[in-house]
Amino acid sequence: MPTVPSTGARRAAIRVAMADREPLGGGPIRMEVAYQRANRQGDALNMMNGIADVLQQRTTFASCAGDVWAIDDDHNIREFSYQEIPALRDSYQVRLSRVEERARPS
Repeated sequence: MPTVPSTGARRAAIRVAMADREPLGGGPIRMEVAYQRANRQGDALNMMNGIADVLQQRTTFASCAGDVWAIDDDHNIREFSYQEIPALRDSYQVRLSRVEERARPS
């Protein structure tokens, strides 16, 4: 049965991805996830929340404290896109970008 990547595997992937990039922080972020999904056991929202938790500097995982991070705080994710693609095994790609801050209605 396919399994979801462990927190350690996710952190290793973040270290590789962020090796030549600066983390996004201090403003609104767009998160896009393309999930090639074989296992229909879990739900998409819990999976996305787990991904966001591991990406952030403000982590709830003690093993990730002080490690490389991609975003400062998942509270800054203001736009989100999710695409699920049927597959033989589970994997996913994440794209993060800054978004223009919109003026709040008065």
